[in-house]
Amino acid sequence: MRIALLGLIVIAINQLVIASLPFAWGEIPFNNRFNFYQANKEEFDTIFIGSSRTHRQIDPEIFDNQLASIAPSNSFNLGAGANFFPKTYRTFREVLADKPERLKTIIFEFTVTRILPQPENWHTLEQTYWSDRETVQYLLQSTWNEDIDFADKLLYSGVHIGTFLEKNLNFGFGVDILSFIFNDHYKYDNYLGPNRDGYYSADDEMAYGTPTSQQNLARRREGMLDAPNRFAIIVDNSTKFYQDPDLWKPYDPIYLARLQQMQMMAKDAGVELFFVLQPRLGRSYDHLMPLFNELPSSNRIEIVDPEKYPEFYDQDNSFDQGHLNKATSEKFTRILAREFIALLE
Repeated sequence: MRIALLGLIVIAINQLVIASLPFAWGEIPFNNRFNFYQANKEEFDTIFIGSSRTHRQIDPEIFDNQLASIAPSNSFNLGAGANFFPKTYRTFREVLADKPERLKTIIFEFTVTRILPQPENWHTLEQTYWSDRETVQYLLQSTWNEDIDFADKLLYSGVHIGTFLEKNLNFGFGVDILSFIFNDHYKYDNYLGPNRDGYYSADDEMAYGTPTSQQNLARRREGMLDAPNRFAIIVDNSTKFYQDPDLWKPYDPIYLARLQQMQMMAKDAGVELFFVLQPRLGRSYDHLMPLFNELPSSNRIEIVDPEKYPEFYDQDNSFDQGHLNKATSEKFTRILAREFIALLE
């Protein structure tokens, strides 16, 4: 009885501690950028939410300059590394929960609904801190509606439930929490990017980032240069699974319902929500394309077609296998702005 009572007390304390932390505490660079956005949110009318592809490839300054011909714009980039749909949805919720009067547009990267649960990602803070009850319920529903093998459904469900329990019972993250509370995080201010607008190209981080981030990026770049065949496979899969509808899987109705819910949430908040589908996602187009096409055409931006945008599938224009280099990211931003303007006209 005493042991059970002690366990309940420990769980209650854990819940109080976790509830007191900001939602992005597990990724300090992103947390710092989100805090900067919150402190200056009345300045921005447009924000970008997404993965590292958004963080690395959408330059708010260029976007705003392109829009200047039709209307003033001041945008901010809230992309973050390893962000898949449940995590980007958390960011979306947090933004709307404290929406500034000036915010009128959210451009949301259309991503997979989960990352593959490779063992090296298990039990890591980055893949655990964001898990709450609403998120894990969605992930379980989506997993069991997805067109995948039964064994994979069991595997993914186990990972999602385990992640939720690890986070909420605080298995192994006490030191991380104490480090977050008591450490000085000023050294991560450079993650705001050179223009302090959230955009931080991989090239810029290689030049100005912390030694650890520079080493990680160097490994990623060397991995691309040392394995051109792997890059070619990504291009081939992207082309094949984008162009051939016969290879597409039935869309996930749980994911679609969540996207439609987001549209209603944005509308109720007086915000217009746009979805952007980025290039070079490989086999993921087999389930992203049919789902993306279910969204209103007036709210979706597709920059994928390898025949229309061959420059985004060229290794010479890439920093690593997943990201464009700075010069090509600037071109991507101009195309994004052009397509966005076309939807407004």
